[in-house]
Amino acid sequence: MDVTPDHFQVFYDQYPEPPTVHQELLSERRQKYQHIYKALLATPPPSLSSSDQLPDFVPTSIEKAGPGNYGSKQIDDGGEVVLLNDDVLTSVPNATLVLIDGNELERISVLFQFPQFLEHCPVECISVMVPRICTDSIEWSLDAQLAATEALYFVVSREVPHHIAKHIAWAALLMASKTDSPQLFDSCAEIVSMILPQLHRHDVLKLVVPDAVDMAMSNKPHERRLAARVIGSFEQALSREEVQLIFEDTALVLAQDEHDSVRSMMAQSMASLAANLPMSSAEQRIWPVLKMLSSDANANVRAAAMRSLAKSAQAHSGPETTSPLYEALLKPIFLEECSTAGRVAASDLRDVDDDTYLILEIFSEVYGHFLCSLSHLLNNEQESWTLILNTLRQMVTCNGPTVRHWCAFNMPAVVTVCADERVEHLNGVIPALAGDSDVETRVTLAAGIHEIAKRLANGPLRGDVIRATNRLFMDENPQVRMKVLAHFSELLLLLSPGEKANHAVAMAQIKAAEVAGRATKNNKANRNENGSSRAQGKSEPYEEEMRRLKPMFTALEQMSFDSWRTQKLLADELRKSANLVPQEMLCEHVAPLLFQMARESTFLVRKSAMHALVYTVRYIPDARKRNHILKHFRQEWAKGKVYWTRLAYIEAAGCAKEVFSSRLFTELFKDDILAMYGDLVPNVRLRLIRFFRYVAPIWKELPEFQESLSRLTSDKDSEVSREAYLLLRSLSSIKRPSAIEVEKDKALEVAESAFYVHRSKKKRKVHQRSGEQHGIYEVKSGRAAPNSFRDEPKQLNRSSNSAQPQPQQKKSIREEPVSTSRKSGPPGADIQNTRIADKRVQSVPRASSTEEDSGKKQVRQGRQHSKTASGQPSPSRPLNGHPNNKKVGFFSKLLSSCFGT
Repeated sequence: MDVTPDHFQVFYDQYPEPPTVHQELLSERRQKYQHIYKALLATPPPSLSSSDQLPDFVPTSIEKAGPGNYGSKQIDDGGEVVLLNDDVLTSVPNATLVLIDGNELERISVLFQFPQFLEHCPVECISVMVPRICTDSIEWSLDAQLAATEALYFVVSREVPHHIAKHIAWAALLMASKTDSPQLFDSCAEIVSMILPQLHRHDVLKLVVPDAVDMAMSNKPHERRLAARVIGSFEQALSREEVQLIFEDTALVLAQDEHDSVRSMMAQSMASLAANLPMSSAEQRIWPVLKMLSSDANANVRAAAMRSLAKSAQAHSGPETTSPLYEALLKPIFLEECSTAGRVAASDLRDVDDDTYLILEIFSEVYGHFLCSLSHLLNNEQESWTLILNTLRQMVTCNGPTVRHWCAFNMPAVVTVCADERVEHLNGVIPALAGDSDVETRVTLAAGIHEIAKRLANGPLRGDVIRATNRLFMDENPQVRMKVLAHFSELLLLLSPGEKANHAVAMAQIKAAEVAGRATKNNKANRNENGSSRAQGKSEPYEEEMRRLKPMFTALEQMSFDSWRTQKLLADELRKSANLVPQEMLCEHVAPLLFQMARESTFLVRKSAMHALVYTVRYIPDARKRNHILKHFRQEWAKGKVYWTRLAYIEAAGCAKEVFSSRLFTELFKDDILAMYGDLVPNVRLRLIRFFRYVAPIWKELPEFQESLSRLTSDKDSEVSREAYLLLRSLSSIKRPSAIEVEKDKALEVAESAFYVHRSKKKRKVHQRSGEQHGIYEVKSGRAAPNSFRDEPKQLNRSSNSAQPQPQQKKSIREEPVSTSRKSGPPGADIQNTRIADKRVQSVPRASSTEEDSGKKQVRQGRQHSKTASGQPSPSRPLNGHPNNKKVGFFSKLLSSCFGT
């Protein structure tokens, strides 16, 4: 029989108005559907033929195998299982052959592996295996059908082609019509409900609508329950008028069914039904039924009715809602449930019965829906607001983890309603949820903390938001940290003083350092008193704000040891928020963190860390500090001993091309990049050539660039030389930057000129060291320093343990003998550890071995005297090597090496 798409529309046009609900009318409709429904079931949708499903190459283990030979049987927990062959597990077509020819255990084993097939081969799995499951599962045993519906459940949550969706709906409906198993019925109902949005309207009218109406009139409770479940999903596939015309009366009949499971399912489906019906129909026909069900004897029915009332009320809420019935019906229900929930939550929930706890759980779930729906009707009712918000506090502090979880879920809605007028009632609630003992509660709050911060970050509860955010960042659970980390850049934008404030304070600090000079640690207290280090106290509020956020940045170190996905997310968020982070935190926390993650994690993390590092360097106003970080970057990465560090440096240079202006990019990266033409690893040189192609529009006229490229044309690796030759030959045809790109580059250059501050390098002052000081030069790592031009030289009396100075004739720098060599220092000491104020020292000849030994002995005696004379070690070298006598971590060491702090 040829069924047109408008067949059912013609039938329903006979009923322009919703008829009165009674069983006889529904039975008449059922008779009209029956002949069409049978014709549809007799002609299934087209499926793939067996020849289409056979693989091009069938392995011997599959070709010669028969039913029962596709794997090995084993006994597990008292039952038989099949361990499939590798040829089956690694091929979708081979697995499909097992579904066709295998026995029941082998089919079930393949279906249990279906999620893995779908994850790794989604296209082939959906086009080959799913049609065969839909076609053959109709005749399988009940266990195999349950396994098939479980496999199809993973498919319907994805977007699939229309003909596949139609085939799945047909198979689920046909399985449901041939079985009496309630479990299989529920599975089929869920599949049909989830696949409905992907069906065309005429397919819904031909396949699903007749079946739903037919099963709604069935004598079997599980069939009526299937119809109740599907009715709630038609709003995704049909128009509002069609849903109202076809299913409104049927839904009201099922809502009064004699079986609790049918009434519960229909009450749940009424949420979407009432939300999509007109306001008049919802308040006159649906809400009265739901109110009746909210007093049902069965707790599941009452819970489902409460959820539907809340969700449908929010769908019809708004300032324009003026219906008297809306307020008269919903407002008393909400206040009554608040009173009951507050009383129950204040008690010990371990002593309440299951039904009472279920109602409390459902109310905590829909609390936000009710609050958003009815808040505009409670403007001047202080007593009602006190009851509502006290109920929230009772639920937040109760001993029911599920209740607290839903409170965390509803906090963004509560904050949206109460942020302007009643925010004082929420004092302490958010930090309490952030420190909750239940992990799911903290995860849920972390997922929505940015929405809370949007409303409270600039209000009286700003401190609560900052404390809660810090707690979530420092949480012991990695899932909590990952959820809050996903909104790091947004939170920083809301909680930090902002990019302009960061830059203003950094400029003030740089200016103060210019005025005060580089003072020693001993006179820092005096500098704070005279205002030079804090720019006359103007940045104290700013510093206080950033101190409150410091735990957030400290927690980033812990996150850097989480999974690679967390590390990549961390690097991406740091890149987005680099312009909001203060200069000190960029130098002390962010840059070392990115260096560590890039060195110790995977390729994707390294790539994201390199991009984030470029943005970090871009937003450090002090050019000297910026250059210190880049100097370390070049030494450890551009000239690193491992090839992937050099590849990462090229990746960072590619990102810097987009971030910096052409002038500054050339100044910072050109020399090291062009020097990499002689790298020992061909992959690095090949990646370099591709980078050259990227920067050729701005570098092609540079002689150094042309020379490096020319040398690569004669590379010993054929692929490298060929790529270099092709680039060199096409160099003249590469276009220069367009006018738009030139204007953009000029804008970047102007912004950089206004952003960066360049300071001249200051001479380092003397650090007095007992027994090791000669004039204004410092002795480190066993190297003797030249005498001062002005001060009278002093020399230790090495023959005794005293430190009495002896007169010595004045000598020029070139005549001063050097008493030690570079090798005489402690392990790890190098020439960078010696602070020299005059470059002429580099030309001093190396001392003899005798002088070296003498120098070593003298320095050791001097240090020993310094320790024994005072009873304590020298203040410039504490016991553990740190001025504060604390443990020095990776970041402090790197900071010291970069900035000399």
